[in-house]
Amino acid sequence: MKHEELLEVLKNIALGMHKLMGEDTEVALHDLKKKEMIYIANSYLSGRTLDYKISEMTSKAIIDMADEDGHLIGYSIRSMPTDHLRSSHFVFYEDGEPTALLCINQDTTKIEEMKRYLERMIMPLPREDDNMAKYDGDYIMKVTKQMIIETIDTMSYAEFKTKEGKLKLLKELHRQGVFNVRDSGPLVCKSLEISHTTLYNYLKELRKRGEINDIKAFH
Repeated sequence: MKHEELLEVLKNIALGMHKLMGEDTEVALHDLKKKEMIYIANSYLSGRTLDYKISEMTSKAIIDMADEDGHLIGYSIRSMPTDHLRSSHFVFYEDGEPTALLCINQDTTKIEEMKRYLERMIMPLPREDDNMAKYDGDYIMKVTKQMIIETIDTMSYAEFKTKEGKLKLLKELHRQGVFNVRDSGPLVCKSLEISHTTLYNYLKELRKRGEINDIKAFH
């Protein structure tokens, strides 16, 4: 299947998903070869238009953090106009190269209101151990991936490619507590295209500058 044929198939799928999921869901399709958006429905949810171009850094971070099927499911996006968007991404490949990205942004406002109502009506008071259940390893790693993607998305490509840009990004990730999460190091290294040794040296330099307090997660 040619690239253009794949995009036509995906556009038809995106249109069908828009019809199925309704006005509370934005559906967007990116051509990663041309680095342009070729379809979007309900764009008012994110404020984007067809002339929006996803940055190479953001698309790479999504691709790197997707699972073995090319899926990255159910992340909240704080940079969007509403705080209630649940974002999922589907990466499509041709000859082993990522060539298209289908993004689904669901406005969960109504669902969350209904959930709160039902909890008030039928749920008993939670035990302390129930409150802690959501903080299991999978949840924490999911939040960590989200932090990395969103922090990268705040930077320009030119800044990201420089050492100072990477130091700035690492400082922000450290501030957010990313390095306190077990196994976060490999995720950061892959996203920044640096080795574990380089990551350690960068953190060491930030500590020497007095911009971070410690690098205990890498001892």
